[in-house]
Parts: sequence; C-alpha cells; structure tokens
Amino acid sequence: MTKEKIKKRTVAVFLFSLMFAVFPELIFSQFSHGLFMAENYPQNSQINPAVMLHGDNAFFIGIPLINRIDNEIRSSFKYDDYLTYRDDSLYLNPEGLLNSLKDQNILSENTTINLLYLGIKSGDNEFRFGMSFKSAFYNQYSKNFLSLFLLGNEQFVGKTTDFSGNNSSSTIYQEIFFSYSRKISPELSIGITPKFLIGNMNFNIEKADFTLKIDEDTYVHSGSADIKINTSVDAQSFSEFYDNLDRFGRLGFTNNLGYAIDLGVKYNPLSNLSFAASLVDLGRIKWNEPVKNYEIKTDSASFEGIFLENIFDDKTFTGNLTDKLFDELKENFDFTETENAYHTNLVPKITFSGTYTFFDKNKAAIIYYGELFDQRAISSFSINYMRQIGSFLNLGINYYNFDFTSHNLGFTVLINAGALQLYFATNSIVGMINPQHTNLYNVNFGVNLVFNKHKNVELIDETGE
Repeated sequence: MTKEKIKKRTVAVFLFSLMFAVFPELIFSQFSHGLFMAENYPQNSQINPAVMLHGDNAFFIGIPLINRIDNEIRSSFKYDDYLTYRDDSLYLNPEGLLNSLKDQNILSENTTINLLYLGIKSGDNEFRFGMSFKSAFYNQYSKNFLSLFLLGNEQFVGKTTDFSGNNSSSTIYQEIFFSYSRKISPELSIGITPKFLIGNMNFNIEKADFTLKIDEDTYVHSGSADIKINTSVDAQSFSEFYDNLDRFGRLGFTNNLGYAIDLGVKYNPLSNLSFAASLVDLGRIKWNEPVKNYEIKTDSASFEGIFLENIFDDKTFTGNLTDKLFDELKENFDFTETENAYHTNLVPKITFSGTYTFFDKNKAAIIYYGELFDQRAISSFSINYMRQIGSFLNLGINYYNFDFTSHNLGFTVLINAGALQLYFATNSIVGMINPQHTNLYNVNFGVNLVFNKHKNVELIDETGE
C-alpha cells in the first residue's frame, strides 16, 4: 500500500473512530432480551408497562445509578471487516468493508440510566415512579456515501452518482415518568407510562440527499444538494458537555421540553403461557435553546472539492477542515443559517413476546424488538431459555439476531438473595470478550431491592397466582 493511500484511508478511520471516541459514555442500550423472562425483575416494566410484580402486596427500590446499566453498540459492519492483522501488521481492507454492507446501513447507540426507580403493588394495581438519564444515537448511511470516504472520488469520475438516504440523530435528555399497571382479569394486564422530557443536547441531520457528477476531462465537481441540519448544543465540545454532569448524572433544567408515552398489554391464556406487546417512547421534544439551523439546497452547483492529502500537507484538521468545508458550501451552494426552534421525535420501540413455562422451573421465549427510525424498522429477535436452579439462582441462554444478519449467543444470570436482587446479562458473548469480531457489543447488570410475599422467585405461574 502506498504512502498516499495510507494517508487517505487513515482519514476515513479517524472519521469513524471519532464517533466512538466522543461518545465513550453513550454506549448504553435499551433492552436485554434474556432478562425479559425473569420474574419480579422491575426494569421489565420499562420495556412493557403491563408487566407487574408477583404477590398482592410487593414493592421494589432500584439502587440509585446502578439498578440499570446496559451497554450496547450495534453496527452494520464489524471492526474486522476493515482493519485486520496479518503477519504481525495491520492492514486496511476498505473493499471488504463495503462488501459487507447493504445499500442502506445503520449505526446506533442508546442509553438508559435510572437515577431513581421505585414502585409498589397493591392488589390488582401497581404504581411506579422514576427519573432517567437517556441518550439515543442513530446514523443511517448509504453504501455509496461511505464508499466516497473510503475509496475517494476517483471511482465516480465520468458519471453521476446518487448519495441519498443519509441522516443522523443524536439526543441527550432527561426523563421523569409515572407508570401504572392494572390486572383487568386473572388473564389480562395493561399498563401506561406518561413521561415528561427535558432535552439537554441534540444534533440532527434531518436529511442529507445529494448527487455528484465529476467531469472526466476537467475533474470539476457538480451536482445538486438538499441538506438540513439542526443543532441544540450549549457546550463547545462533548468533553465540556460531560464536565457539566453533577455527581448524580444530572444536567439540570432547560427550556427544551417534551413528552412521551409507553403502552403495554400482557395476556395469559393458560397458567404456563403468556403473550405480551408494548409500544414505548412515543413522543417528541421541542428544542428552543441554544438553536442553530443550517440548510443547503440547490439544483445545480459546481466546486473543486477538498483533497484528503491537503489535510496532511497543510496540517489542516478538525476545526480548520470544518471551516474549509463550510466556505466551499457557502460559496457554491445556497447556504442559509437560522436560529429557529424545531422538534425531534423519539425513536418508537415495539416489542412482541411469547413465553412458555415447562417442567415447573424452565422457560422458553421468542421476542421481537423493533425501533422505528426515519421510516425504517431496525429489527432484532431472540430465542431464549431460562432455568431456575435452587431457590435463588436463575440462569439463561439466548440466541440473538440483529437486523436479520448478525448472529449472537448470550447468557443471563439473576440472583435473588432475600430482598437483594443482582443480575448480569449480555446479548453477545463474543461481543463482550472480542468486540472486534462482531457488530454487536452488549453488557447489562444492576442491583435492586425487591420485597414480596413470595420468598422465592418462581417461574411456575405467569399470572402471579
């Protein structure tokens, strides 16, 4: 590989590594499939508000900050698709990475940290209250767009190429919620969770559609563009942003307010068979401060472009590169900058599950989990098995598939030592040990205090009778 090619590839590696470098605190997930079968596990109510504790009189207290810690990164490509070791050397393989992608691809991260979570059940009613710190990062990109960064623009000389279908949303916010569940009959339970949202940061590429034509003789770039970007970021950098967190993970009140609602239902046609469905995070946030909007829209424009080798020759990096790009855009495209308030929607999540209990202390479940981002369903499903061992230990294993392409094996451990509940789970054992070999990383653990008239957590009866 030539020195110039290494330089160009290094820029691409930097751009993608940057996302993980600036989001080190944001590698948190929403849902561990293996734990969804566990009885008297309070955090399942945040996935489906119809899920209730056992017993007529019970209550729980989530240990603040450590009752729900989930880590997950999901991507359409793996580290090994692009960077591989051979003969004690590191080699770049952009063609291998591109061959692993679809026409449209996804990179996502999610965060849920319960600052406070507690609840009580009385008869057929259960009430829960909580405060959470959340973030959500979703990036949808086309294969052509990534190919432009990895292989340069030479591949597109002499033709017009469409780079549509790229957008991104990154949001950090706080959530205050009150949740209510009711058992309508021995077979049917329903639940609802209204939420009050406080937005702390948002970077939203609403759309990034453009075409590019490179003249075969003059090498002049021309094309059309329809790009809209909204931002609401008070801090000058992500490091500064996290410096503003207090010791409880709170960011304080802002004028960026919103709402959301969760809905759930659970049905037990038989004592050992249950079905459940939920819709969560159906809501939006209005961003009022501090707001910047950037819009680029033109049917035809020409420009010279910025060559990657100039980044090294001129020692241009980060801020200077951004200035150069903006200068090019302002000079050659219809570029507008405003300060108008805007809305963003949360990414709704749907869950369907079926659970069967057999031989008293064994459970099997099939779960589908989908996230609806920009009219695209990001799907995952799992096949799960859990076994109760003795009076306090539950062990589980599950097969987990992300986006119908990624195959993973996970496990679950849940311990109930009196009122003390400890749990650890992962959707991907390989991702936990060698994350470079898979496109999924997930670790989930926490501590609760659960008080119930049943001394032991049993898997026998889904109805709680």
